[in-house]
Amino acid sequence: MICLFLLLLTISNTKQFDLETCRYPLGIETGKILDSAFSSSSYARESTTASKARIRSETDGWCPLNRISSTTYEYIQIDLVNLTVITLIELQGKFSLIPNEQFADAFRIEYRRENEQKWIKYKYFSGQYILSGSSNSYIPTIRDLLPSIIARQIRIIPIVTGSLSKYICMRLELYGCSYQDGLISYSIPQGDKRGYDAQFFDETYDGQNDNGILKDGLGQLTDGILAHDDYRLKDNVQGIGQIGYDWIGWKRKSLSLISYVNLIFHFDTIRNFTSIRIHTSNLYIRDIYLFYSITIKNCQEKNIKNNHQIYLIISNDYINTSARFIHISFIDKNTFIISNCLNIILTFNNRSKWILISEIQFDSLPININISKLVTIKKINNHLPNLIDTYVSTVHYWLWSILALSFIILFIFLLIYTYIRWTQTYQQQNKFCNITNRLKFGSTYRAIPRMGSCINNRNTSYIPSISNNDIHHYLIISTNNTSKSMNNSDFSPTTMSTIYQSSIIDPYLTAISNDTPTLITNPYSSIDMYTSSLSDTPLSIENTIKNIQGPCGNSTYESLISLNDSQSTIFIPRINNKELIIEQPYSTINGCFGTIFQGYLYVHHSNDNLKRILIKILTTNDKNQKELFDKEHFLLNDLNHPNIVQFYGYTIEQNYALIEHSDLNDLYTYLLTSKNISKNLRLHYMTQLSNALYYLESHHIIHRDIAARNCLIYKNYKIKLTNSAMASEQFQLHYYKINHIQLPIRWMAPESISNNQFTSQSDIWSFGITLWEVMTNCITLPYSLLNDEQVYQRLKSANDLHLSKPECLSKELIDLMLECWRPYNERPKFQEIYTFLNKRLYGMNIV
Repeated sequence: MICLFLLLLTISNTKQFDLETCRYPLGIETGKILDSAFSSSSYARESTTASKARIRSETDGWCPLNRISSTTYEYIQIDLVNLTVITLIELQGKFSLIPNEQFADAFRIEYRRENEQKWIKYKYFSGQYILSGSSNSYIPTIRDLLPSIIARQIRIIPIVTGSLSKYICMRLELYGCSYQDGLISYSIPQGDKRGYDAQFFDETYDGQNDNGILKDGLGQLTDGILAHDDYRLKDNVQGIGQIGYDWIGWKRKSLSLISYVNLIFHFDTIRNFTSIRIHTSNLYIRDIYLFYSITIKNCQEKNIKNNHQIYLIISNDYINTSARFIHISFIDKNTFIISNCLNIILTFNNRSKWILISEIQFDSLPININISKLVTIKKINNHLPNLIDTYVSTVHYWLWSILALSFIILFIFLLIYTYIRWTQTYQQQNKFCNITNRLKFGSTYRAIPRMGSCINNRNTSYIPSISNNDIHHYLIISTNNTSKSMNNSDFSPTTMSTIYQSSIIDPYLTAISNDTPTLITNPYSSIDMYTSSLSDTPLSIENTIKNIQGPCGNSTYESLISLNDSQSTIFIPRINNKELIIEQPYSTINGCFGTIFQGYLYVHHSNDNLKRILIKILTTNDKNQKELFDKEHFLLNDLNHPNIVQFYGYTIEQNYALIEHSDLNDLYTYLLTSKNISKNLRLHYMTQLSNALYYLESHHIIHRDIAARNCLIYKNYKIKLTNSAMASEQFQLHYYKINHIQLPIRWMAPESISNNQFTSQSDIWSFGITLWEVMTNCITLPYSLLNDEQVYQRLKSANDLHLSKPECLSKELIDLMLECWRPYNERPKFQEIYTFLNKRLYGMNIV
């Protein structure tokens, strides 16, 4: 309750101005912009002065005195009085009842935000200074301005690109909206480059670059464009295709020292600030975190001894990788900042190597009275009361009363909670005694602490916490050296339940054996998976990593027996290219030797219809890649199962491979974006998946990339297994590149990393991860608190890995997960898993 009065930091999705709606005509055509606002370098006669340049008016427009070429400098200038966002410009040539050539086919723009400021040359986001203009004199031409312009005054400089100069006339309109922030410039360090292909520079900054410090300009922090969650996606808002374009980012210079980024913002007048919003990245799997703290102060008080400041600590988020706004709201009437210059300091999180921001927005009102001294009032810290400074004493008496009442209510609540917990503990003592009485003499037992809480829904945050003060909340698991491994033939709900003997369903479980190393009880602990020595082959960093990616970028199946010895038919169906509709690329990420497109195939059946397909195109003549391409599709050609996508064949021309796809979502996206999906329906999906994998197992084929993203949704609650997700930019965060080889390490079995083994048993492990993924609605990646490198190292070195227990899942399904994560020669077969799930689902209402 105290936080209701003290916490100033909230997460928000507010926008300052929306580029989609900031497109209103500013008033040249209607006369809202007065004649006195127009001026020009010259004009041909009184009827062609600058004020005549109103679009769609039946006048000549503005006509400069001289001929225009590519090198002349004639301009029309418009004074907008107030700071304005300009997002489009509309141009038209000379008005005439007959066609004429008096128009400019190109133009430049100059602008400024203050009367004494030098004119700034506008640069389009792709780097050009010259923009295309009109193609004739009578049809208006509209040009988008990316980035948008923030200015008080603007000049349009007409250009004729041909070899011959000519007389031109111009009519125009500006589109945009009022700029409420009042920001005229900011000063920040230029961003840093990451790797060889990603750079987090302020590409559109219109000020000066003084030895890496940007001064006296505006840029991407105020362009109204919010960057995507993952900077590596080339599908950014402005479409330039440059990795990291919409983000400005700074690398931490030293991990041992406190690092920060210093930002200074200058405003047009003295303002009373009510809130600040900073759009930032939390892509922690790439070492990008929310900043640890924000300090806001008056940058003109640097030399004042008692410089007051607002200091806020940001709550960490290790669950959600989405970009978000950090909203600093000055809600207390005794907490405000009045200035025309703000200094904002962002401090690095102790885990973070990078800070990325894409937009900053201010809510403020101009102060019209003279203030002798610019002030920031009150230092505030969003901690508990003993961390609040002495300025709290100025809070009014009524606020103290509310705080005191809050303390009293909180104290009563704690008393009630303590009594309930004590009662529950007393009632469970008998149960605990019954458990301990069943422990075998001479066995070694390990206590696993209970951690975390039950997930209520997909939007609920769940941060693990450790409780070590109550032995009754521990789950005791036998690690007797004489314990038997469970044989596959014994696989059943009855035998699986012997993994843990407690009659209490504890939120956190572990699967261990006599070889298990000491479990590490840390904040990651939940379901602990067995990852100790997995075979007699010693671990070796030099083991060659097997590439599971095909020429077109998708993952590939593997047959455990030679194709020559199998029943594979070499006949591949041939399909006429005329029955094919090729649409957009499936992904902007191409394979090394091929690409994939989406499209439709006209299928001739009793009911002729169009089938959604993926079209795989090999783009190389390399013999080895052609063999791999054919081998992949020879294997698919032999598969015929209702829960596996169909291979339709090759086209007669160009040998395109045609694979069945779905118009609906994949299972990962479906679970992530849908609400109230029943547990029975999720179990129905997993039963179908196990059926498909049982079919592959019986044909000695392994999938190697089992995950919810590789399950396609069809009508009537049907799913089909595919292998295309690796080629999609949507799922690039699900894969990790090791020596240029892309692997789904978060779903892979330890032996696949340490010993380079892909088997049906490693597919079983992946199925267990997928079962966990589906039962948690795909809210996070597996091991989401670890980055890819940490997961890889733990798998390679056989260290513990931990997953949170899905909410309220039955003991039998938890047992099934744990069985999938046993040593590879002790895992069940897909036949047994399918039989178990199918029997469990029998007679249930899946909806």
